[in-house]
Amino acid sequence: MKAFAYRVFDLRDRFDSPFSTVLEALEALYSERAYMPEESGELVAYFSGNRQLNVPSEFFTIRKPRFNNEEEAIEWLNKRNKAVEADNRRLLMGIVVANPGDPFGKQLADAMSFKDVELNREKTLERISEEIEVWIEGNQHLIT
Repeated sequence: MKAFAYRVFDLRDRFDSPFSTVLEALEALYSERAYMPEESGELVAYFSGNRQLNVPSEFFTIRKPRFNNEEEAIEWLNKRNKAVEADNRRLLMGIVVANPGDPFGKQLADAMSFKDVELNREKTLERISEEIEVWIEGNQHLIT
């Protein structure tokens, strides 16, 4: 079964019209028009009979460690923790990376395990498109 359209969603739902190819959909997702696609981007393939298949974001996003080494993480944590101590209104600053209320060892462990999500720019959009098309072909049973 072949998809007849592809839809892209971002945080502000800026793409109200479907695209005819996976590549066109990816180009939109990677465009300047897309709002925070690495955080909220979705790609959906549509099939006849009002059926669809959500494409896993792992095809177009990658996760990268926030810090390259412990020294970098320690430096960031120290600066962040000093800012929080100086002004309690900054208590939420960087909390997704590490909670400033936790012991420093836990903060460091959390910071070292934290990964930022980015659009995958290590592959061409053509290559990602091909991989998605192969995945769709092999996962017809997931179409709902």
